[in-house]
Amino acid sequence: MREHWQIVTVIRKNVSTLSTVTVNFRLTSQVEFFYREQSGYESFLISMLIFFIHGVATREFKYAGNMPRLLKDIFKQRQQSNIYFHSCFWGNTLTDVSHVWNWIDTDIDKLKEDQSAENSNDLFRYRNLREGPISEFVGDTMSYLSNQRGRSIRRNVCEQLICFIENYPNEEDLHIISHSLGTVILWDCLFSDRFEPDDPAYKLRNFIHGFQLSSSMRQIRLRTITTMGSPIIFFNTILGINPSNIKVFSVACDYKPRWLNLVHGSDAIAYPLRASLGIDQSWNLEFEDRFFSTVSDQENWLSKALSFAENMFGKIGIDALAAIPGTANGHLAYWHHLEAIKAVADHIVPLSYREAVIAHLNSYKEFQPATQQCWGADVRKVVLFADKSGELRYVVNPARFHHLFVYDSYGQYHAGVYADWTNIKTMAVCLRKIEKRFC
Repeated sequence: MREHWQIVTVIRKNVSTLSTVTVNFRLTSQVEFFYREQSGYESFLISMLIFFIHGVATREFKYAGNMPRLLKDIFKQRQQSNIYFHSCFWGNTLTDVSHVWNWIDTDIDKLKEDQSAENSNDLFRYRNLREGPISEFVGDTMSYLSNQRGRSIRRNVCEQLICFIENYPNEEDLHIISHSLGTVILWDCLFSDRFEPDDPAYKLRNFIHGFQLSSSMRQIRLRTITTMGSPIIFFNTILGINPSNIKVFSVACDYKPRWLNLVHGSDAIAYPLRASLGIDQSWNLEFEDRFFSTVSDQENWLSKALSFAENMFGKIGIDALAAIPGTANGHLAYWHHLEAIKAVADHIVPLSYREAVIAHLNSYKEFQPATQQCWGADVRKVVLFADKSGELRYVVNPARFHHLFVYDSYGQYHAGVYADWTNIKTMAVCLRKIEKRFC
């Protein structure tokens, strides 16, 4: 049921004459609106562009995995189907470190010849770790931080994003999802002032509303930024980007940009950002550090084994050892873990408060689904959602079962749950949480 409709006048795109149409506009945080002409009903979806930027150790174009497909499925359920994706690829710009390992192997072989056979394997431990994640992370990072190659990488990313924007000339909203070193590249491209005037980053900013470098060019609104597994807080000690540059950008926008920073609990490369940015109420920016966690069987088994060994033999650095498999799993989890993908979807197309409350109620295993409110029930409390998308009613029926019912602003029933006497306190806690967050 669509709520809070009002009549407005709009100018239709792509027509030679101006026509006044009757528009039903949904006054929620969703980006969908429907309009009606005299000839009948027709739906119009405000479409959007979603641009991915990968991080270190990525040498394949399909790095985003199932995230685009799952996002599209989620948006389709929310009646948002006009979504266009592009996975930026800059991994081909990076330095090949294979020749470096040829030199390392030459030195190691020479050392082994000079050492006894019994301790030759101790000369160079953790070969797979060194040659794999460590080399790739250090190699890719050093490549970007070098002036010439860093500029080449920025050109690669910026040209792909500009081309993506130009391919959809009628689109007005852009959402960027970045991962790992890709978050640093995005941070640098958007907010650094250390570049030469002809750097590709400045050309990109010409296309984004809020930077105001060129008033004559078509500019797109950067609605959301999503950073996943981001080490920005440490890289900025080298890049030296002033966080006030973000404030200047946000204040110049005629809308409120949103930034979600996702941090996996086992990802040793990812860190929160809010305190380092110094965000306050004077910023025109919604920012959230959000943490989530998954534990693989390998990581769980290793943690238990190390805990047992530590109890038996004393402290052996359990956190450091357990982090070896956990960091790799955690750093890649953003692309395929449903909790992370759902967080990204909610960030790009936020749920109305009514929809969010329904999802919150359904998360309680102690509650059971309820049918519509019955006659003779005692309505104990009615609370209105702050976004005017509906209301929540706290009801006790004649059988003394406690209910929470969700209605839209027209009074139409959407969902409900009930609790027996053993879970009345849980329902009271749930109600307080909803009032605090959504009312």
